[in-house]
Amino acid sequence: AVEDTLDARDTRWSKTALTWSVQSALPGVLLDTFRGIIRQAFASWSAVANLQFVEVQAGQADILIATGPIDGAQGTLAWSELPPSQPCHQRYDTGEKWSVDGTPGQSEVELLAVACHEIGHALGLQHASQGTTDLMAPFYSARILTPQPGDVRRIQALYGPPTAAPTPPEPQPPAGTPGTIVIRITGADRISVDGYRVTPIG
Repeated sequence: AVEDTLDARDTRWSKTALTWSVQSALPGVLLDTFRGIIRQAFASWSAVANLQFVEVQAGQADILIATGPIDGAQGTLAWSELPPSQPCHQRYDTGEKWSVDGTPGQSEVELLAVACHEIGHALGLQHASQGTTDLMAPFYSARILTPQPGDVRRIQALYGPPTAAPTPPEPQPPAGTPGTIVIRITGADRISVDGYRVTPIG
C-alpha cells in the first residue's frame, strides 16, 4: 500500500459549478486518454453531490491539473491543494507507471483511483480514518474507483445531494402562428374554427 501523506483540512468552495483544465500528460498515456479519465473522475463526484464541472482553457480554470516529477515510483502518487486555493493546483507523478485500463500490473498505479481521490481533496475533503474502505482513506487502493458511502456522506455535507435537472418546458408556437386542434367530428360534414386549419381525421 502507498500512503498519501497530504495534510488536508476540511474546506469547501463557495460555489458548486467548477471549471478544470489538464495542462500536461503522463508518460505512456495519451493526453486525450488522461483528460478522459479526469473527466470520468469528476463525473463520479457530480453523480453524488450538488456539483457541476466544465473543462476550460487553463487560464480560466478553478482546478489546474498538471504532471511532473514528485518522488519517483511507489512514493507519493499525486498531490492536490484544497479550496479556497484559487486556482487549486494538482500534480500527478511522472515517475510512476500508470494504468488506464482498470487492470494495473504489479508495479502500475490505477490512474482513475488516484484521480478520484485527488479530486476529492480538490473539493475540500480531508482523509478518512485509517482502516476505512472509503475512497478518501489515506492509502491507495486500485479497487476503489468511485466515492464510497462514507465519502458520499461527507461530500453531501459540504455541497448537498445532487439536484435533478429541471424538466424543460414544452415548446410553444410563436404568437399569431396557426396551431393544430384535433377534433373528432360526429354528425357533421364541416366545422370552422377561426384562426386554425382543420384537418378531418375520420
